[in-house]
Amino acid sequence: MAHATSAHRTSFSQGLIWFGRLIARVPVSCCLLTIITILAIINGSLIHATDPAIIQRWGVSWDNLAHGRVLDIPISDLLVLEHAHYLSTLFLVICFTGLAEWLGGPALAALTFWPPSWVGTLTAMVISKELIQVTSWAPNPDLVHTADVGSSVGNWGSAGALVFLLYRIKPMFASWLGAGFFVFLVGRLALHRSTSDVAHIVGLVLGFLICRAYLHRHPETPAIAPSP
Repeated sequence: MAHATSAHRTSFSQGLIWFGRLIARVPVSCCLLTIITILAIINGSLIHATDPAIIQRWGVSWDNLAHGRVLDIPISDLLVLEHAHYLSTLFLVICFTGLAEWLGGPALAALTFWPPSWVGTLTAMVISKELIQVTSWAPNPDLVHTADVGSSVGNWGSAGALVFLLYRIKPMFASWLGAGFFVFLVGRLALHRSTSDVAHIVGLVLGFLICRAYLHRHPETPAIAPSP
């Protein structure tokens, strides 16, 4: 019995060590998942749709920025619309941002998540505002009067970085993966013509370019970051 208890404690300790090393290796992704989950619980997003008033107040829109609500840009990355949106967000953070951070490190993960997210969203917002004035395009949300939330643009920025990181390991696979991502997003834009599709394409391309520039300036960055 004593031997069994000792073995159980050893396994538990090893599990804690493994978990600690995992967090230390992908702190940006873990921080994102933690904050998004906490806010989803607080807002009731795991049970029902988030209150539209919360989305409208803290989401990104032309009207909000015109009122000086600049903090809405980073805060909107941390909110979700409802349960399905939460699950898809977790999937994208783990598969895109988490894997990019695992391969390239926290600094690269941060640079290829937040700048593409913000620039992609703001680009889509400006394009939407201009097109609404001269065409019949009426996306929902329009990012002008109707706000939007979510971290998908940043995650697609991470996907662009992931393509470049994988190219250093498996060039052929990465080339096909990048082409698949781009065709998928362009196809969605052609079918749905939503502001998010515009932002996702900008995020993907910008994440790829930032990753390329970062690795050019930091050639010591390994293709696979060493374990802590």
